[in-house]
Amino acid sequence: MNARFDRTREKTKRARRLRGEMTRAEKIIWSKINRGQCENLKFRRQYLIGPYVLDFYCPSIGLCIEIDGEQHAVEAQQEQDAQRTAFLEARIIDVLRFWNSEIFEDLDSIVSAIRDRALTLAARAEENRETL
Repeated sequence: MNARFDRTREKTKRARRLRGEMTRAEKIIWSKINRGQCENLKFRRQYLIGPYVLDFYCPSIGLCIEIDGEQHAVEAQQEQDAQRTAFLEARIIDVLRFWNSEIFEDLDSIVSAIRDRALTLAARAEENRETL
């Protein structure tokens, strides 16, 4: 099903609430990628796709960035995260995951990894447009 048509008022309400309740780590990453700061790409935060709310998403290149807190270390949550990643990858969405602690300890490397992946995906998207 197309994600655009899978939205409900409840899902939209939840995404809006999450936008207002971003974690410290999410706020730090958002400050580095919003307003075209990352290779002039437009990222959206708390974006709905299917049953999931993605932390950050760039639709033009199909890049999802997930920021994981301690709750993601629990086995049951890891299984859910794997299902989420499989769902997104089946829709040609590339998923980058980072731990909160990584952002606090080595922000420059995280931002560099995001930029590198964004450049790779942007180049791939451009190649695909040229071959059409």
